[in-house]
Amino acid sequence: ARNPDGYKNQYFKFTGEIIQAMEGGGYWNLRLNVTPVYSSFDNTLLFYEDTLFVSIGEAKNGARFLEGDIITIYGMCVGTQSYESIIGAEITIPRIDAYYFDLVG
Repeated sequence: ARNPDGYKNQYFKFTGEIIQAMEGGGYWNLRLNVTPVYSSFDNTLLFYEDTLFVSIGEAKNGARFLEGDIITIYGMCVGTQSYESIIGAEITIPRIDAYYFDLVG
């Protein structure tokens, strides 16, 4: 997140939880939290944090991405993506253009 432009044109694999899914024009735009946070009590996965913007084509079988899905994406960093929050603040986060994905859960 500190220097996403320094990672442009590099390939990455991330697993995380979809926190927002927006469909349109043959593509999906996802906000994906990718850093797992574990319980200090029993080391179970509690949630994911640290958000990426992911652009990905529609699934061949027409499956939809849903908030709460856990997916693994494979793609290239293209720098950052800015958008306006619901309260009007501008937010800029790292962007990955994904070429493949696996639904984990």
